[in-house]
Amino acid sequence: VKDPSNSEINEISDELVNVGTGKDIRSIVDAVIRSKTLSPNAINGLLKGLQQMYSNHASKSNIRFVTNIRRLIKHSDESVVHEAAQTLGIWKINRAGPELVSLLKNSRHSFRTRQAASVALAQFGKTEYFQTLQKVTQSGDIQTCYAALPGLVTCDLESGVVAMVAIMQE
Repeated sequence: VKDPSNSEINEISDELVNVGTGKDIRSIVDAVIRSKTLSPNAINGLLKGLQQMYSNHASKSNIRFVTNIRRLIKHSDESVVHEAAQTLGIWKINRAGPELVSLLKNSRHSFRTRQAASVALAQFGKTEYFQTLQKVTQSGDIQTCYAALPGLVTCDLESGVVAMVAIMQE
């Protein structure tokens, strides 16, 4: 089976955003977590479409189903892990918090992916994750501190600026 081209992926994603339903959301989630044949590029295209569908489809049942995207945090392709983190944040999948904290602290992942995890944690709007981001900027290795800053700034600009100044003075 031939993988769809980037333009085909974009067309499918745009169509899903325009006319997609809750049933389509379930189909996307099933496809990206179960498929052994989809390329990382195709998975990422579907995740981007899913991210765009949030504003029109944020029902409790859809959110419960999107929770399954957590499985992609362990995907072998870094770009998929990055898109999964972004999707979890946009859909406010709070149950993914522990996985995203681990991802943020894991230096084996790219800086970009770790930043996506920090922003996702901020998007949850939970005091617990705000405090986690503060702690990480105060006590992690320098790369982890910098990776946590975008999330902290998203939570609270003033706290983010204070943390950034403190990190830069070290």
